[in-house]
Amino acid sequence: MRFRKAESWKLKRKLEEGYKLRTAINAAMDQCIAEGVLADILLKQKSEVFHMLLNEFDIKRYTRGIREEEQQKAVLIIQGYEKVIAEKDSALAEKDNDIAMLQAEIQRLKEMQENKS
Repeated sequence: MRFRKAESWKLKRKLEEGYKLRTAINAAMDQCIAEGVLADILLKQKSEVFHMLLNEFDIKRYTRGIREEEQQKAVLIIQGYEKVIAEKDSALAEKDNDIAMLQAEIQRLKEMQENKS
């Protein structure tokens, strides 16, 4: 029997909350029982499940997964930042173009005014 992915997040959450592995496993199993998740198995074979989880849970793989999630978040943040910067640069270039056109028009009007004088 393997601890199903749908329930493994409970164990991960307990570890993120600062529980040590043994305590996290017990707390996650208690939470599953309270929520009726695998309750029949956990109530009958809690000790066996505990030892299986203790042996199967790979803390290195778990921390690597967290690092990968954080890296993915960082990539998304950087992409969002780059998009906002590109939009800002585009808007500024558009405004610079508007200013240049207005300055040219002002210059043309000044020259027309000088020619009339």
